[in-house]
Amino acid sequence: MNERNVVQRAVDARSFLVDQANENPIRTILVALGAGFIVGGGLTSPLTGRILKIGLRFVSVPLLAQVVGGMARGQSFDSDRNDQKQEHEQKAG
Repeated sequence: MNERNVVQRAVDARSFLVDQANENPIRTILVALGAGFIVGGGLTSPLTGRILKIGLRFVSVPLLAQVVGGMARGQSFDSDRNDQKQEHEQKAG
């Protein structure tokens, strides 16, 4: 790659970033904050660990309740998928 191509790519990249910032400034700010957080070592901070733990609890508790509830009713985890597959086969066949 010669110097002219490198300069042209830099100009194109700058133009693209300016256009993106003008079209959606909030998204641009959020991306910049996220990049700064990662580059600044935020992924290894204790706060990030706490946030991930809380997030996993919010996601895992309802999912676990659904799986355990289905098992208590005698359903397998994939029973809904199997029912849909059987209905599809009956319609097709």
